[in-house]
Amino acid sequence: MKTISIPSALHEVFGEEQTLGSLVGVLLAGSVGATAFYVLGADTLITAGILRTSLALLLAFDIAAGCAANFTRGTSDFYARRAAKRRIFIAVHLHLPALALLAGLPLLPSLAAWALSIAAASIVNGRAGRADQAATAGLLLALGLSALFLIPMPEAQLFISLLFYIKVAYAFAVDHYLAAGSAAQGGGA
Repeated sequence: MKTISIPSALHEVFGEEQTLGSLVGVLLAGSVGATAFYVLGADTLITAGILRTSLALLLAFDIAAGCAANFTRGTSDFYARRAAKRRIFIAVHLHLPALALLAGLPLLPSLAAWALSIAAASIVNGRAGRADQAATAGLLLALGLSALFLIPMPEAQLFISLLFYIKVAYAFAVDHYLAAGSAAQGGGA
């Protein structure tokens, strides 16, 4: 499939190149994820007010869209070649606590899910370039997703926490296409 050059302002989101199918898929994932979050948490979101609900849905969209985008070749390769940007990306992901505050969800479960996600992403990121990175990520994915079900929280919060964990700890932290090798062999986004 033909690749599309991404404007430099969006490189951190989509990488330098993406296929049209990947872009459509990412936007679809974000839309469906935000809709599911709203449906699951409508009773809480209704009382949050229009501005807070809108911002919460924007964060839910970002989490779901990012979950898909981080699996694409363009995004994976972009961050695989930029270790410092990868560490910064992990560090600035405060989505779950912010979402809890905006949507009127309990803060403690969001902090626990966020800490679990960031810890796993940091461990996986520390394995970058090593043959066991994907296996380490898979183990932490199974452990982390299971652990999230042990944290008491509303259904909407659990849903978005699961997506966030997948987005940050597995989809983002793993170099899914071994960018250095694919770039050297003439592969692209």
